[in-house]
Amino acid sequence: MTREEVLQVLSGQVGPMGPFESAEERDSQWDTWLSGATDAAIAPLLSILREPPVMRPDMWSEMELKVAEALGHVGQHDPAGFVARVEPALMEARPRPVLIDALGMAKAREALPVLSALPGRVGLTEDELVRMAGALGSIGGAGAARLLKQLEPLAKDKPEALAEIGVAREILAYDQADLGVMAHHLAQALKALPKRDEASFLEHALPLMEKDAQRKPLITLLGVVHCVPALGWLSTRGQLLPGELALAAGFLAEAGGPEARQVLLQVLPGATGSPEALAACERALVNLREQPSSPQLEIALARSAEALGRMDRGAYRREVAALLAEPRTRRAWVTLLDGVQSAEGLAWLSEPLARAAAEDGDWVQWLRALGAVGGAEARGAVADFRSSGRTPSPAVQRELEEAWKNLQG
Repeated sequence: MTREEVLQVLSGQVGPMGPFESAEERDSQWDTWLSGATDAAIAPLLSILREPPVMRPDMWSEMELKVAEALGHVGQHDPAGFVARVEPALMEARPRPVLIDALGMAKAREALPVLSALPGRVGLTEDELVRMAGALGSIGGAGAARLLKQLEPLAKDKPEALAEIGVAREILAYDQADLGVMAHHLAQALKALPKRDEASFLEHALPLMEKDAQRKPLITLLGVVHCVPALGWLSTRGQLLPGELALAAGFLAEAGGPEARQVLLQVLPGATGSPEALAACERALVNLREQPSSPQLEIALARSAEALGRMDRGAYRREVAALLAEPRTRRAWVTLLDGVQSAEGLAWLSEPLARAAAEDGDWVQWLRALGAVGGAEARGAVADFRSSGRTPSPAVQRELEEAWKNLQG
């Protein structure tokens, strides 16, 4: 994808409409392009921010919004990779304001360390402080709330920035109050799996699906433990987006067996509206394993959730060991706990991760999640890790110090 190709698309979205063009047609064209945009769009979009085309200021303002929306959409596919790609451009004055917006639209919690360092590295204008506050309100979580508090002294003589910080603070306060409810829903949904209690599962899983940070992590966790019924319930009742339906279909093929085939056949009619989802379902039916997978991981998942729900640390550490033994389930479990901001669920993983011979990437993910969640439990877990006598790799050491710094705020 070239700069010229992206500019052509963007140019069709700004300025006055022609006599035979309607707002609905313009929106439909944009949605179609956006749905097919991939990481290949990042470089040309950054190029446009660094060297804007010559146009009227009002049209460039419209185009900036479209660039931010496009980057935010693409950034949701791989937030960590997206943050790494755009971090150098954040140090440049011209692209910085739009990139701050884009990180908020991507809801990239992975961006918090980079955003936290910005005031000290480059300084921020009032406009950038306003955008930063808005982005933090969109990203959410305890880490965003702490960073928002750090912005207040920088905005003391900037009324627009102070007003936006106040709005973001209200959003984050509501978000934090909701997190305990989300952790409860997670525990109750997973406890319903062994009983095959569809009604109870959906009662608690559907509220989780209302938040972007929890949708794909929940599908992924159910997929890597090969919980076929739950994938079916979500696929038919959870109003999955095309990419999410494709993700579920891939896991159903991997799980295998007659039940997975039946679920795919039930899902297929609902996938006809999306070429991506339809192709994924058809591939899954072709590649379906003949023999179903063992339900052992599903049982371990439910027992771990049950122990976490009743705050039984000893039982939780015993039951979660089976989930942590395999890299994919290990990453999926930590990602979902991060999504629902379960401080205890994350903090109590230190010993089980060590016994599971966790890799550097696992420790980095765990420490990053603890730094974002915050609170006494997270602080205690990071403190224990620091004093454990382990000799972490440079990557883990950097994340450890970053988490510790965040938890002191």
